[in-house]
Amino acid sequence: RQGGQGGQGRQGGQGRQGGQGGQGGQGRILTSDFPSVWRELKVAFIISLLGTCLLLGMRSLGILQTWELQAFDRLMQLRPTEPSDRRILVVTIEEADIQYQTKNNMTLRGSLSDEALAQLLRKLAPYQPKAIASDIIHDFPYESDLADLIKQTPQFVAICRINSPQSNLVSISGPPDLPVQQLGFTNFALDPDNVIRRQILGMASDDVCQSDRAFSLQVALRYLGNPSLNLSSDGLRIDRVLFRELDYDAGGYQLSPKDALGVQILINYRSSLPQQISLREILNESASDRLKNLVKDRIILIGVAGEKQDLHLTPYSINNRQIPGVIVHAQMVSQIISAVKDERSLLRWWDRWAEIVWMGSWSFVGGILVLWRRSLFYRGFAIGIALVVLVGSCYILLLAGFWIPLVPSALGLIVTGAGVTTYLKSDR
Repeated sequence: RQGGQGGQGRQGGQGRQGGQGGQGGQGRILTSDFPSVWRELKVAFIISLLGTCLLLGMRSLGILQTWELQAFDRLMQLRPTEPSDRRILVVTIEEADIQYQTKNNMTLRGSLSDEALAQLLRKLAPYQPKAIASDIIHDFPYESDLADLIKQTPQFVAICRINSPQSNLVSISGPPDLPVQQLGFTNFALDPDNVIRRQILGMASDDVCQSDRAFSLQVALRYLGNPSLNLSSDGLRIDRVLFRELDYDAGGYQLSPKDALGVQILINYRSSLPQQISLREILNESASDRLKNLVKDRIILIGVAGEKQDLHLTPYSINNRQIPGVIVHAQMVSQIISAVKDERSLLRWWDRWAEIVWMGSWSFVGGILVLWRRSLFYRGFAIGIALVVLVGSCYILLLAGFWIPLVPSALGLIVTGAGVTTYLKSDR
């Protein structure tokens, strides 16, 4: 019996030793996995770093600009509908309005005769609009009757155009008898795809167009009264609101020096167009019963609505639908007065270092997701979910007024994921 017990004891001892040996073996297996995991993480980090550097180089050369601007437009279009600015009324001039002037024996040297403009000013004056602005070229003197009327209308603003080498546009003067304080340049900042996403607030004048302030700024200042203006290296401050000057590499841009002239900002468009009424409706008094509600304390913009030469693309131009230049000016005026009066957010962008960290982080995420799941299906699914989160994050931040890198971050996510996948296959 003792022998049997001894045998059992020895067997038990061997069993216990065997069990301990098994546990020690598992510990060695787990421990031996750590170097492999750290090595793979190091590879993912290096690939994400190289991918980020590559994308930064491509971005600085402007290779990604078209894609980034298109992505910006799509996110803008996805924003909730915003009502039009009720402080602005646009008086449109179409072919029917030109025919109306001709039929009433008015002398036309363009789309708006001096007689029609004089009648319009007289009909608007009793309702005390805050500003009346004409977005129609008038580079010759006003007729005496109209000139006297405009002298009595200090809130009137006309346009001129500064020489623009990048768009091959020559300078055009404003009305010779109008003080420069009532002039604003009408130049638009066109992107390479001819979409207007930027607004010029000020730039150096020339001998022909002597105003260094934009038409939209001059109109907005009349509505705001006498706000304080302070121009600095950061941009233009109106009262307490800073309109931050657009950097040449802000957001998805890589602007050339000639495209970055003057004080420029991003345009935070409203999705809804401003209220409009035709010139003939006012002149023939068919809208007299509602004119007071349309005009009282408002900004009145006058412009052509049907000329192909003055139709433009915006971020909201789905299927290349263009809008008249006077409507673009209305959006610009609305942006200024809404920021100052209503604290409506202006579009901003991150500093360069923050964009680099953002792009690098998403590149590294792509590598981590590939390491986390070895199945090709799950890798693709995880990358897809990450892309959805990325797009959603960029959209939410745009709602808050920030334009951050979407396209390079998405490319970094995909490129790093593909690079780590290739490494894992070659390492087997």
